[in-house]
Amino acid sequence: MIKHVVMWRLHEQADGRSKKENIKIFLEQLAELPDQIPQIISFNYGANSIEQKEQADVVLIAEFKDKQALEAYRSHPAHMEFIESIKSFRFERRVVDIEY
Repeated sequence: MIKHVVMWRLHEQADGRSKKENIKIFLEQLAELPDQIPQIISFNYGANSIEQKEQADVVLIAEFKDKQALEAYRSHPAHMEFIESIKSFRFERRVVDIEY
C-alpha cells in the first residue's frame, strides 16, 4: 500500500478571490477526483483549521494499492485537469509517499 500525502500553501489573493474563497473551490475540485479515478482506495482532505505562519492551507491523504496505482492516478486526465485548475492558487506544494 502507498499513502500519498500532499500539502499545499495558497496565495492570500489569486484570480480575484481571497484565500478562503479559493480553498473552497480547491476542496470542491478535490472532492470530484475519487469518482473519476478508480485507483483511489481512500481519499481524505481538508483545510487547515488553525492558521499559523508557515502551516499548509490544504492537505490530501490518499491511499493506493501500489506504486503502479499511484502512477495511474498521477497521470490520469482528471488529476492533470485538477493540477492545472489550481496552479494559480498555490505557491507551495509538498509531497510524501509512504509505502507500508
